[in-house]
Amino acid sequence: MKLNKNIIFILFFLPITGFTSENEIFKTEFLTYLGHNEKIDLDDMIKPGRHYVLVYVNGKKISTENIEFKQYKDSLAPCFSQQDISKFNLDYDKLKFIGGMSSECFFIENILDGAYATLDPDDERLDVNIPQIYLSSKSDDYIYPSQWDRGVNSYALKYNMNMTSIREKNYDNTYSYNGYFQQHLNLYSWRIYGNNSLSARNNSTMKNKFYDLFAENSIASIKSNLTVGEINTNGDYFNWVKYRGVKLSSDNRMNATSLSGFAPSIRGVASSPSLLSVEYNGRVIYEKNIPAGEYNIQDLPRTYGNGYLNVILTGADGARTVQEIPISTISSLIRPGSYEYSLNIGSLDSMYPGNYWLTQADIKYGINNNLTMYSGLQSIYPNDYAQAMIGGTLNTKIGGVSLEYYRSFSDEKMTEGSSCGLFCDDKIVLNYEEDISLIDANLSLSVTRYLDKNYFELSDFMANKYSYNINRSYDNYQNRQVSNLSLRKSLPENYGGISASGYYTTPWKGSGADTYGYSLSYNNNIGKLSYNISFFSYRNRDNKLDNTFSISLDIPLETKKKNLNLTSSYINYADSHNTRVSLVSNDKSLDEANYNFWMDRGTVNSFGNGGSLSYNNGRNTKQAGYSKNENSEMIYGNINGAIVLHDGGITSASELGKTFAIVKAIGAEDINIASNSNIKINSSGYGIVPYMSPYKKNYITLDSKKSKNMSEVEENRLLVIPDNGSSPLVEFKVNKIGKNIIKIHSASYDIPFGAKVMDDKNNVLGIADQSGFVLLPQGYEENKELGINWSKDSKDYKCKIKLKANPDASSSIINADCV
Repeated sequence: MKLNKNIIFILFFLPITGFTSENEIFKTEFLTYLGHNEKIDLDDMIKPGRHYVLVYVNGKKISTENIEFKQYKDSLAPCFSQQDISKFNLDYDKLKFIGGMSSECFFIENILDGAYATLDPDDERLDVNIPQIYLSSKSDDYIYPSQWDRGVNSYALKYNMNMTSIREKNYDNTYSYNGYFQQHLNLYSWRIYGNNSLSARNNSTMKNKFYDLFAENSIASIKSNLTVGEINTNGDYFNWVKYRGVKLSSDNRMNATSLSGFAPSIRGVASSPSLLSVEYNGRVIYEKNIPAGEYNIQDLPRTYGNGYLNVILTGADGARTVQEIPISTISSLIRPGSYEYSLNIGSLDSMYPGNYWLTQADIKYGINNNLTMYSGLQSIYPNDYAQAMIGGTLNTKIGGVSLEYYRSFSDEKMTEGSSCGLFCDDKIVLNYEEDISLIDANLSLSVTRYLDKNYFELSDFMANKYSYNINRSYDNYQNRQVSNLSLRKSLPENYGGISASGYYTTPWKGSGADTYGYSLSYNNNIGKLSYNISFFSYRNRDNKLDNTFSISLDIPLETKKKNLNLTSSYINYADSHNTRVSLVSNDKSLDEANYNFWMDRGTVNSFGNGGSLSYNNGRNTKQAGYSKNENSEMIYGNINGAIVLHDGGITSASELGKTFAIVKAIGAEDINIASNSNIKINSSGYGIVPYMSPYKKNYITLDSKKSKNMSEVEENRLLVIPDNGSSPLVEFKVNKIGKNIIKIHSASYDIPFGAKVMDDKNNVLGIADQSGFVLLPQGYEENKELGINWSKDSKDYKCKIKLKANPDASSSIINADCV
């Protein structure tokens, strides 16, 4: 019996390990059947197909991959898919021909001169050797534009529809209907967007409004996006403005992830081959071996917070030199040598009278590790208004400091004979940010100072000039100075954290009182109980003070079937108060369902209660709710989701995002997409994965382990690198498992362990175990005749079986008679 257990172990694990060398010699004398010596030949276990191997490129470990092996010339060789090749850090500027080749996989020797691959079957290791000329000199996570997936043509409609009924004492009932729709058309490399809304109230006619129609296209050569249509300018320096026209702006998402955000460049000279290490807060964040001579490191990972980088150079003789570089993460800093820009041209929004053309441009450039400069210009034609700015950000030992200087030019004046002299129509903005590592706190300060009442933003200028015939008049209340301050502090362990923020405004003389507002907050937890205590204070221009105090508690009440949270809050206003208790539940048996109930009591409406239920089935989200107090009650319903029209039909989704993937997995119906637990492949074999990251590597995984439809996904994790706004098609190859386990019966023979199952071309399909069971490979044909061959006592035996469809659909085993 012990021998049989060993035999079963060998039978199960020989096919799984995947490789057996023909040079291996197995002693089969110990394999006996009823005292007879059986001839067992295991040399034929190497077969074409997919095998898991550990892949190395030029000696560097990549990962364990499921590589397809095919017959190539006189041996078995790896055939790499584009998915496989994308992990080799190749220079895609030299490999553009790959994208145009129709072959499903490539032998490395055929596409790269001098490249080859060798397999070590014992260690299941695949070494790929590629000439240096084909390897990328850029950072490992850089994505070449030729790798971007421009996607397939598609049309998506995202919808959000709701109905509300309100009943109030002494008033007529109110009914409202609203629908908001976002349309997204992908047509080749263009992304076209448009919005519209539908609304009706009581018995009024339904109103339909279209707005924000624009188209986008990525321009890889200049790492920019081109936008045409109804657009908003960015609000980085000037207040945003809506216009119809053209916008060309840089897109830093096209850079490598490691190059996003600010990090200094490091330059120096190494006297001998050295190891360069960079430490931040005592942790090594970068290491590189460099040759003797001058070096320039520009691919440091993004740094967070303020402090110092320690650059350690260790020479071949063990000598160490250490250099300290101050860093800051104030948002306006960018890497040395990098730039950002935006150019806007078009006609101003139609809410303003007249026909004005807008021109706005801005540019930012990283001068060095310690200085970033930027400048911008905004004007309208006819030349009634213009605004210019110049600024810079300094990276200092005490934090990041930025200073911006603005000047506006217009024919509108709030005051005559101003005494501001040289600095009329000007504004200065000062920002400061520092991470105080000594006390683990973050401090930020912003001060805006107007040097003259005649300084106008564009929207202020237009409102003042045309206040007589547009829907709002210019607010003559102007601030002379606006200051903002925020502080965040983490306390020692188990003591929680505090935060404080506030602002103070000083108006021009005669325009009213100073105004201010501030908030203080403390949060912590006791075991599973979380709590927050906050205080808010606000004083307006009429010198009226308003204080608010609040405290909230959150207690998780998790059970085997439900996640429950009990939340209680108390808010005390200047002249009233309110207490609310709510229970929020997530049903684990229906993890798409959420519901909550609440009750409150206050001084205005003494008692209220309500509840809501929402359900997300992966295709849309439905929600219904009810609330009531002493004076009114409200009932509402809402449904939101999206539909995508593509070559494969119409697919529904509960979420979409600007960039999404269309997953095709015919035969894998009802399988979950693992990264999104409530998204499944529908009955047509399609699914939608929302919120893809453009220009980055996104992995989509099918959770085939939970499949109930007898299907096998060849490779259940695929890589996609989408263009911004695109809808790439990600196709999984799915094989129906069917019934590929056979049990051999024979009235004439005792089928021994090791008997081979052969097809009509003498290919070995499988080997019988000691009970006559054989696992056949995928893709065998039913109703086909197979041969069973074995040797016993130096005599060869053979019988034949014919596979027939199993009438028992619940069984995966086919019984076959060998005659």
